[in-house]
Amino acid sequence: MRIFCGYKPIEGPWGGANNFLRALYRGLKSQYGMDVIFGNEEASATADLMFINHISPGPGSGRKTKFTPEEIATMRARMGNVPMVVRAVNLRQHSHQSPWWKYFWTKKDRRLDQWTIQVASMADHVVFQSAYQKSFFEKARFYPEKFTVIHNGATEEFLDLQQKEKTLTPDIPLRLFSACFSTRSTKRLDLVARLSEIQGVEIFHAGQWPKKLPTRKVNLLGVLSHEEMLEQMKLAHYFLHPAIKDPCPNSMIEALCAGLPVIYNPDVGSGRELGETHGVAIIDNNLAATVSEAREKYSALVSSLADSRERYSIRRAAAEYKTVFEAVKQ
Repeated sequence: MRIFCGYKPIEGPWGGANNFLRALYRGLKSQYGMDVIFGNEEASATADLMFINHISPGPGSGRKTKFTPEEIATMRARMGNVPMVVRAVNLRQHSHQSPWWKYFWTKKDRRLDQWTIQVASMADHVVFQSAYQKSFFEKARFYPEKFTVIHNGATEEFLDLQQKEKTLTPDIPLRLFSACFSTRSTKRLDLVARLSEIQGVEIFHAGQWPKKLPTRKVNLLGVLSHEEMLEQMKLAHYFLHPAIKDPCPNSMIEALCAGLPVIYNPDVGSGRELGETHGVAIIDNNLAATVSEAREKYSALVSSLADSRERYSIRRAAAEYKTVFEAVKQ
């Protein structure tokens, strides 16, 4: 099967979509022999299926603007109106505007959301990254007839990581690792700071940190390489992900794939959906109780996660996308 992909990734870091789709394309090639092609007109004329990620052309495309619905329709017509699958990503009314009324004053945000829904409405099949993500598209009055929820998957490096249960006696600090490259308030880095002051807790944070937010006792690691991220996951007892409104955070998926249980935010978002089976929910008004529960459940969570790591991997995600592509092509 030859798949024309609208999103062209790069090898370096460029956000969650770039990392996931780069891994997905490789998985489709290596596991199932599918041929992934990009913007070459001659090559795309022989495509069997069109796969669009939101309305983004990707950093590898060289363009700085989003696809318009008209451009997508033109590309599809050039390919003989082949079946099209759209991977839903986000809506700016969901993630970018606070307070809510500001969204209605921002023409660019409303236009991009309109394009997103128009393109998704053109699809033969829509893939949502989580049930939570599907819910906020429904709030925007988008109800696709055919859809599948497919959680993202982590690359092979995380699955191959040799994760062992670490000793956690009362005299040993509970070591938490967090990673975030955005400083938006929805990332709830304030909770990371507050947790760092709980007795018997050590927190190591990779990525950015808000300039106006006191770090308290958080150990800032800066931007880490892939190898350094893996090393931190080997040292930690838990991965700490306090964000809300995340459609399907790759960082949490990667930690679970690496065999590291999570401490997640049960508030609005996909935290509970992804982390409940192998994690502990943050109790916002009683962080000491959160830490106590994490200590109590650590050994059992590591043990149960050991047999479930592949469900968070790119192997599982590629298999589910393959199933969708084959069904749509028939």
